[in-house]
Amino acid sequence: MAKRKNGRCTEIDVAIGQRIRTLRRVRGITQTKLGEALGVSFQQIQKYEKGVNTLGPSQLVRLSSYFDVPVSRLFDGMEIDIDGNVVTKPETENDLHERVLEVAFRMNAVPDSGVRDRLLDLVGSLAAALAGDFTLVRRRGNPPPQ
Repeated sequence: MAKRKNGRCTEIDVAIGQRIRTLRRVRGITQTKLGEALGVSFQQIQKYEKGVNTLGPSQLVRLSSYFDVPVSRLFDGMEIDIDGNVVTKPETENDLHERVLEVAFRMNAVPDSGVRDRLLDLVGSLAAALAGDFTLVRRRGNPPPQ
């Protein structure tokens, strides 16, 4: 199993911490509020999210219950070798899902719906340009370029 080296976190701790951070931020929950729900300080939540401290099985179950996700969601798409190291592999669907959630979180923070719409148009235009498919461009009232 992956062991702490010189008090350092393991790859598994870091990966799970990143998943927790994403779940928390997407739901607009503060570290303080999550800490209160789990009976720990916000500093402890910071340590979990950074992978500095390991979450025990009971805390993983409490977290999954709090976020209303299965415990396996914290491990989705993760491959772990015989030594307990997270195996680096190409981007997975789970990675993309987490990025989409992060974009949604950031978009939700924009108070002006008109600005959000323009940002969505910008993302669509970028995706279309990269894909070479300008039929993907969403323009209100204007046909896509030929």
